[in-house]
Amino acid sequence: MDLGKLKYYINARLESLTDINIYDGSAPENATFPYLVYIIQSSTKEEHNKHRILEIDFWDDTNDDSAILAASKVVEEGKYVGGVLTVYGLDKSYQVETEGYYRCYIDMDGEIPVIESNMSRIYQRYLLIVN
Repeated sequence: MDLGKLKYYINARLESLTDINIYDGSAPENATFPYLVYIIQSSTKEEHNKHRILEIDFWDDTNDDSAILAASKVVEEGKYVGGVLTVYGLDKSYQVETEGYYRCYIDMDGEIPVIESNMSRIYQRYLLIVN
């Protein structure tokens, strides 16, 4: 699976999980909070069976981080409606197609202190196994 397809599937899953704004790479200066920014990096140089790293930063411009905490939990664990899982989260997720597949596992999750006042940040890192 090439990087373009991988980004398409990751973005689609994120959009199905959360209502906050989603940006690939970086957020514009006038972005409305809360939002998340994701980036996919390569951790191997091989063309097939690549390991990639998906990094997600959740940002809010308040000291109340409940919105991004809720968003990060849903992104990791999935979306539930009436106690029933309706959309799988990124952790232990996968996508299979004729051109390849990816599997995704959470590697790190936590709040990161921000020097600026009235800002909150949650960071998640996932391992993507791509073929």
